[in-house]
Amino acid sequence: AAGHSAIETALAINRATSVADSLRILATYRGSPQNFIVADRNGAVAYHVAGLVPDDPAWGRYVHRARDLRLNYAAIPFAQLPARPQSRSAILVSANNKPYGDGYPYRLSAQFEAPYRAYRIAALLRARERYDAAYFARMQLDTFSPIDFEIARDAVRFARADTTQENSSQSVATLARWDGRYRPASRAAALEHALRLAVFEDGPAFNERLSRLRDPRAGGSSLQREIGETLWVLGTQSER
Repeated sequence: AAGHSAIETALAINRATSVADSLRILATYRGSPQNFIVADRNGAVAYHVAGLVPDDPAWGRYVHRARDLRLNYAAIPFAQLPARPQSRSAILVSANNKPYGDGYPYRLSAQFEAPYRAYRIAALLRARERYDAAYFARMQLDTFSPIDFEIARDAVRFARADTTQENSSQSVATLARWDGRYRPASRAAALEHALRLAVFEDGPAFNERLSRLRDPRAGGSSLQREIGETLWVLGTQSER
């Protein structure tokens, strides 16, 4: 019955008594693809993508032609979806990051989020050897964003090297003081977020622009001028 609906699958997993039972239940799941991490009282953990993932050559990269409506793209078998086998010593992290490495035979998606959330989780886990419920609760409330902190730091470096944008100095100083945390009243967090949306956006160009930002030889580039101009505009808007 677990395969009839996503809700039935969730209820069946709640009644499972072991990781092995949970994986057998997930093998029947026919809902939208999800990342599942399961654990039992014996200390075993496992990870598995489950759900209907059609073996579609487009993978979201282009729109199919009308005649492709006649084609049937079979779902990738459960056993071939990304997974980590049952273990008592593994540390599993899943935060919308790419769940497979080079050599995996399927694409699964046109694009994955950069793995900074997974990186932050891993860093917090490495920060201590023993954990308790209170520590994991604090992890859930963590507001530090490694990628945005990196963008702010490098944007400050770019802007300070651009002598043509002196009027953006207040915005640059605000960003330079930011600690990378998204607090509700943080003006610097709002400034960095607006800068990221304006200059880096979200999409295929993000990684290319981020690589240019990381390049210490990129002084005088169009990206440097764009960052300086954007900070000046954002600083002007905030003063109104």
